[in-house]
Amino acid sequence: MKINWQSIKNEDEKLFLKKFLEYYDKSERQYQELYTDFYEKEWIVSVLAKYIGHNIINYYFVGGYSFASRQMVAFLPYEESFASPVKILNIIVKTGNFKSLTHRDYLGSILGLGIERSKIGDIIINPTGAYIIVHQDVSEFIRWHLNQIGKYTQIEINEITQEEMKIDAPKTKEIQGTVASLRADAIFSLAFSTSRSTVSKLLQSEKGRCNGIQISNSTLLKEGDICTLRGYGKFKLSSISGKTKKDRIYIVVEKYI
Repeated sequence: MKINWQSIKNEDEKLFLKKFLEYYDKSERQYQELYTDFYEKEWIVSVLAKYIGHNIINYYFVGGYSFASRQMVAFLPYEESFASPVKILNIIVKTGNFKSLTHRDYLGSILGLGIERSKIGDIIINPTGAYIIVHQDVSEFIRWHLNQIGKYTQIEINEITQEEMKIDAPKTKEIQGTVASLRADAIFSLAFSTSRSTVSKLLQSEKGRCNGIQISNSTLLKEGDICTLRGYGKFKLSSISGKTKKDRIYIVVEKYI
């Protein structure tokens, strides 16, 4: 497989592709089970589509549960994983005043231990604390050294299985409408019921992403794209279907709620 490495300007994309191809080749030659670190799944899909296409088919995604946003790429010589490095930690926090902690509280406390972000998968808030998906390389370290979340020190950490997680499937709300074009600012405005000028300023401030990649106002979206706007949420452009008499485009988005 030939890739023009000099044409890849983004260093994150280049490093990921080199690791991806290295693991693919090693798994094929040595019949070995290999895993990358965690990345945003939409970003992985976008990078592979851009540079590799459908040339490699025997890889899989693993993230600890079905709807994980951050996942590893797995290269498996068999039809299933026998040595997955994904571990699930259940962190119970006793705040004493029923104050709910945020994703940022948990992530900040874990990164404060010196752990790389790539070793951490999804963080799912639950009524008693949070489920933290991690790489096995850091699982025990977190269990022994994480003794505080935010200002709260009464915490309990246990390793659990996927079957023990109590988590609901993501809920979405369908939004139908028309847009003047498939530009990001137009579609984001419809998805988040926000003025186009407000959306434009947010995208200019680098707060918008599509398939894990930062976008601009003029970025053209396509069916199936998954987009986020910091502080507003996430949506999927699920359908593009024809035009009105005034040449506006019918679209349907699924907004995560």
